[in-house]
Amino acid sequence: FVIWGLYFAVLLMAEKLFMLKLLEKVPRVARIYTMLVVIVSWAVFALDTPDILPYVKTMFGIGSADFFDAQAAYLLEGNIVLLVILAIGSTEIPHRMYRIMSEYAERNRAREMIKLSAENICLAVLLITAIAYVEASSYNPFLYFRF
Repeated sequence: FVIWGLYFAVLLMAEKLFMLKLLEKVPRVARIYTMLVVIVSWAVFALDTPDILPYVKTMFGIGSADFFDAQAAYLLEGNIVLLVILAIGSTEIPHRMYRIMSEYAERNRAREMIKLSAENICLAVLLITAIAYVEASSYNPFLYFRF
């Protein structure tokens, strides 16, 4: 955890001293940078070993034999439904659907109840899907269960 804290301390100092103007000027670069920093930070946080660098290199395809092997195919096959849901959820489609439903529901009280029911059903389906994926996998993603 000390390494994780030092990682963020160095990044925050570098951002304030050198990168802040660039990140403010180009928001897309800032988003990509943020995702890379977060992904690497979680790897640092999750690993119990001091061999973080080889792990991070493998995450980005550096030094690994194959980009897509049998294990990757197996994991993709088992998670393709979740991947499609997440891909759709990361677009504007859910927001547009919600806006259309809200405009439609504003005209009638019964429609408002239908909209609220649809929201709750969608959230329940997402929750059940997430629980099913966690339950079905052999990997436990919750870091805090180790403490």
